[in-house]
Amino acid sequence: ADDVAFLDRDVNRFNFNAIGNLDTGDGGILAGSDVEGYGLDGSRGAFTYVQFIKVYDDTPPTLVVTDSTDFCSFDGVNCDADVALDFSIDDECSPASVNATVELDAFINPGADGIYTLADFVADGGNVTDAISNNGDGTFTISLPNIPIGRHALRIRATDGCGNTAIELLEFEVADCKAPTPICINGLTVTLMPDGDGGGMAAIWVSDFIASPSEDCSGPVKFAIYLDDEVSGDPNFIPNVIDTGLVLTCDELGPQTIRIYAIDGMGQSDYCQTSLLVQAFNPTVCGPGPGPDASLSGAIMTPIDELMNDVQVDISSDAGMTDAMFTAGGLYSFTELTTGDDYTVQPTHNPAIDLGRVTTADLIAISRHILGLQEITDTYQLLAADVTQEATINILDIIAIRRVILGLDAEFSGTNSWRFYATDELLENWTENNLEGNLVAPDFIAVEMGNVNQTALSLSGSPANGGEREGRGSETIITEDIVWRAGEVSTITIGANGAGFQGTFEVAPGVEIVDVVAADANATAFNLTEAASGLIAFSHTGGAGFELTLRATTATRLSEVLSLTDRITPTEAYPVEGGVADLGLSFTSAATMVNELLQNRPNPFGVQTQVTFRMAKAGTATLLVQNQNGQLLRSYEIDAAAGLNTQTITRQELGNASGVLTYTIIAEGFTATRKMILR
Repeated sequence: ADDVAFLDRDVNRFNFNAIGNLDTGDGGILAGSDVEGYGLDGSRGAFTYVQFIKVYDDTPPTLVVTDSTDFCSFDGVNCDADVALDFSIDDECSPASVNATVELDAFINPGADGIYTLADFVADGGNVTDAISNNGDGTFTISLPNIPIGRHALRIRATDGCGNTAIELLEFEVADCKAPTPICINGLTVTLMPDGDGGGMAAIWVSDFIASPSEDCSGPVKFAIYLDDEVSGDPNFIPNVIDTGLVLTCDELGPQTIRIYAIDGMGQSDYCQTSLLVQAFNPTVCGPGPGPDASLSGAIMTPIDELMNDVQVDISSDAGMTDAMFTAGGLYSFTELTTGDDYTVQPTHNPAIDLGRVTTADLIAISRHILGLQEITDTYQLLAADVTQEATINILDIIAIRRVILGLDAEFSGTNSWRFYATDELLENWTENNLEGNLVAPDFIAVEMGNVNQTALSLSGSPANGGEREGRGSETIITEDIVWRAGEVSTITIGANGAGFQGTFEVAPGVEIVDVVAADANATAFNLTEAASGLIAFSHTGGAGFELTLRATTATRLSEVLSLTDRITPTEAYPVEGGVADLGLSFTSAATMVNELLQNRPNPFGVQTQVTFRMAKAGTATLLVQNQNGQLLRSYEIDAAAGLNTQTITRQELGNASGVLTYTIIAEGFTATRKMILR
């Protein structure tokens, strides 16, 4: 049988305004039906039959969160960390229209049973939905900065296009992973007093060696003290907060290395090492009496009081005695010396120059000193700069250091790689006349020659010695990615935004080096001894860069044959505002080269600054500097290269102006203006 047709005055069958059924389901008109206006002549005519079908989705989306996750805080000041958490949402009916909202419960508080549930959630950390990133594959990442140490939770609410909702808790913890760092007082001396049994004794306390309190995120810091040789051989050694003192006897006479531990409330610990010289009250304490019973001891350390190992120390006497030893823990001690003789000690150390510490940054510092832009005032930095040993700092020191950086020389011709100075008189050896008893000589300060800009670095701070490069900024050399046919010659302009840079260019087979020319021979130098092998080392101390001319021997493109390496000179850059940055090489097509005016650096500035701009093609550019009233202070005409260009501006050139200034670059089809602050 057919469906029964029903005639209604609208599309709602249940609002009591129906006309009635039209047929009996078998083709006939229902007897007695009121079908006015519909088929009085027995013909049905035509009508539209509309059927409404609604499909209901009452299944919530599938929300999957990661397991409880821990994050480490290494910030000992703010005691927080950045957190990134992932979750996924899947929905069979409307996957494209799912969304999520996220709230934070900071420092969760589980119920009485110790179990944290949705009922315990308190959104005191607020709505953090804006921190969600949609990864485009059904997964999402929540990135939350500066979350404090503690246990927290997120309530994630996933909703599909039909309004169905799934809710999950995502617990996580930020843990204190940074042990407290103690700061030791170095170079203390303790005297053994007679103990009544023919020997000597002295007590020392950990508080005697603490230079300053240590702050920590896990409560108060306590300290413990040990002799280094008693604990250094045990990799599983755990310090105890009750060990706050040591009793020393004649067995410890002479130089000792002390280990001071700082321990936080979580039991995390770190230590510093310091030197201690144990001496006797007089020759009869711990000694056999008259004769060879004297000693001469001392320490060798850097300008930041870091003890230096493996330094050879020579001793000689007026009686013809000679001996030598190497420092251990930064200490040396010559014993069984003859009372009354004169003794001289002198340290020497000449390892290979560390090119991770002696860099173009040092040349920049020396250049600025010579030009009077930024005077070097630290005594040990001045000593480090004088590698020619002429008692003055000049261009010859720059040349000598640069030759080493570029690999042209393996050592300084006028000095060892390290020199040592004692007392304010900067004596390079120390003489004690008429030696009596157990004497402590003045400390020798170790100066790494050529390491001017980074003298304060820890001995472990060089990348060449395993130091960290993480956290450094970056500078980039940007050049057009030239496409060559065999035999074509192109010249590339090399420059980067900053005070200087250094490194090694390596050219792969298929291209040969034709020439390299510095815009300023005083600012840039090269090592071309390996050019036939495709290697050019360079050291650049600022200003306009240099031009590299290459010839293609096969069809190729620049990005496939030119790279930066550390093969001769380590590759790094030196921002105007100071520090060290990684140096990269980036290639761009001519179509994507753009004109751009960058922010001057440093800003604000007091003596000089650098304005850097990028040109899509080479041409003449004009740089204007004006004060707030629009008055022109200085105009610079620049023969700009395609790519990066830099102009140095000094206070003197601006007539000693101050305050907020503007600088404008004008080139063909390009004008841009920025602000700078002159203090």
